[in-house]
This record gives sequence, C-alpha cells and structure tokens, in this order.
Amino acid sequence: MSPHRRSFVPVVRLAAVATVLAATLVPARAETLRVNGTWQSEGKEATFEVALCGDGTQLCGTLVTLRPDVVTDDNKHHLGQIVIDNAKSVGPDTWSGLIHYLGYDLQGTIVLQSPERIQLNGCLMMVLCKTFYLDRQQS
Repeated sequence: MSPHRRSFVPVVRLAAVATVLAATLVPARAETLRVNGTWQSEGKEATFEVALCGDGTQLCGTLVTLRPDVVTDDNKHHLGQIVIDNAKSVGPDTWSGLIHYLGYDLQGTIVLQSPERIQLNGCLMMVLCKTFYLDRQQS
C-alpha cells in the first residue's frame, strides 16, 4: 500500500464518523427548537411568545395579547410580562420553573406535548394546582 493511500483512509473514516455524529445531534436540537413561537390559550383569550432563552436550553414566555372582551383592570397590567421565567430543561421537551399567573408565582412543569401543544402544570404552595394548555397560533 502506498503512503498516500494509508493517510487517506483515516481521513475518510473520520469524515464518516463526523457525518454520523452530526446526523444524530442535529435532529435533537431541531426537536427542542419546535417550542419557539406564538401560542394561544385554549379559549384563545391570551397569546404568548415562547422561546428558548438563557443558555439556549431554558424556556421563557411572555403574555403578548389579551382578547379585548377579557381585558379587565385586574389583568391588563400583565400584558408584556414574563409568564414562563427561565424554566430549566429537565428532559426532552420538558422544563421546570416559575410560571407567573395573574399575580401568583406557581412552581411548574412545562411540556411540549406535540409541535402544536404545550402543557403547563403549576402549583401554589404544592396545594393548589392547575393545568393549562397552549396551542400553537396558526399563521
């Protein structure tokens, strides 16, 4: 075997390994990025912007709009406020952290159930718990 042939074989093997690794890593990142976007409450009363934040694995969300017929003096000041506050990734498409809901700080879990649905579970003092669903806003 010529010296040029021997030096070429490891480079080909290295390229093949790099290609396989890249193919396995890219889909995992793409799956997590599915959470970024505009989401609506089930009754379409509120719209939220949700995105990865912090180090790129944390989750943040902001209340963007309220439907005009549900705006009150008690809730209108929550517009533009953080709802999901730097929740930490605890598994695939799952985050844990603070959920701010109508002036209450709930310890919660956020799960991207599908590309079209987020489930938020929040508890106040581990006694009063509520589950919310957000659906991806259709363009």
